[in-house]
Amino acid sequence: MIMIEFGGTPKAGKTTLIDAVDRFLRRRGLKVLAPPEAANFIRNGREYPLYSFRTTVYVAAIILEQAAKNDYDAIVFDRGLYDRYCWFVYERGVGRLEESSALFFQDFCLR
Repeated sequence: MIMIEFGGTPKAGKTTLIDAVDRFLRRRGLKVLAPPEAANFIRNGREYPLYSFRTTVYVAAIILEQAAKNDYDAIVFDRGLYDRYCWFVYERGVGRLEESSALFFQDFCLR
């Protein structure tokens, strides 16, 4: 399974790129999943570091479910695990997350 992730600030063009990649892959016969961004579902608690972990679990659940089902050839994410990883780095840097917790969550994103 191919996994592609787009990251960036709001209005950077991620959705436009995701739509273009989706069409490109479908024209080549691939089955593509482009799930909604985690922030569309998990709206409360953005001011707390645990919010980043909740959105990480959302992305990881999609990956694990699709790996088990094997329904799609590709998944195209609007802010996936790499984005989550970067948020843990940021939250640690500004003192909102202890180093040991940040490293734990970062490691989770890389596995």
